[in-house]
Amino acid sequence: EWFATWDGELKSFGKTDISYSPEIVAGNILEFRPVDNLELKFLSKYVGEQYMSNLENDSSLLEDYFINDFNIQYTWKGAPLFEEIVFTGLINNIFDEEYVSNGYYYTYDWEGVTYEGAGYYPQATRNYLAGVTLRF
Repeated sequence: EWFATWDGELKSFGKTDISYSPEIVAGNILEFRPVDNLELKFLSKYVGEQYMSNLENDSSLLEDYFINDFNIQYTWKGAPLFEEIVFTGLINNIFDEEYVSNGYYYTYDWEGVTYEGAGYYPQATRNYLAGVTLRF
């Protein structure tokens, strides 16, 4: 059982979910190799709703989200001067989802009244990364 001071009184909040602990977190990778040295990957991640506080107030709720990424990698074996060169490209959040994965929640008592607030950290929408790895 969990207790906290609320509006100047010690109250029982019973059994509440642990903050920042969604009931479901799931991910997968679908990988396809159409030709030698070329990899295409589709990555997915789902995170269920979660509270930023053990109080389970609506203002401390982080909504669930589902995001997808796409990764491409080509390996050039026997390249001049190198054992191999690996070219990579990544598109994060390919469907341009707007979501919040973290934040903070606070309460404080002032003259017998409990005040609360929350702040949220929105994550990046679609973004791109490219890379080259040189192996000697």
